[in-house]
Amino acid sequence: RHNMAVAGPNCMGIASFAHHYAATMADIPDTAVAGGVSLVSQSGGLLNAFAEHCGNRGIGMNYLISMGNQAVVDLADYIDFFAADDATKVIALIMEGAKDGRRLRAAIERAAPKKPIVVLKLGRSVVGQAATLAHTGTLAGKHEAFEALFKQHGVALADSIDELCE
Repeated sequence: RHNMAVAGPNCMGIASFAHHYAATMADIPDTAVAGGVSLVSQSGGLLNAFAEHCGNRGIGMNYLISMGNQAVVDLADYIDFFAADDATKVIALIMEGAKDGRRLRAAIERAAPKKPIVVLKLGRSVVGQAATLAHTGTLAGKHEAFEALFKQHGVALADSIDELCE
């Protein structure tokens, strides 16, 4: 009603390395350094793993955002924000699915010409799709449709958290 941006619910919060800001329950490793990679994730556990892997590899992070159930701010909003953020050099996504496929497509179309995007798409199998619905209430959708969208716009699709970091 008041046009307030709200992350979550069911999320671990937000950390900004560039702004020395952390409103998060995420485990930010001591080895974490500021840099140009911004991550938005539907999985808090995988956000922690990404932060640890990047910290161990010396990969600098800009934002770590756990988006949870996307009651107000959704994946497309975060992609648009990262695309406009000068400190973000690479957009990384850990996604289960999209609440609004058209908005996601539009955000990727706007962001991909500006910055590299790499995605770890969860819920690829039938069992994985059921798990994503139970986890955040998000329909994982057909993996082939996401894969086609990513390929069309030059978005890199990672197969593991290690590959996402690399």
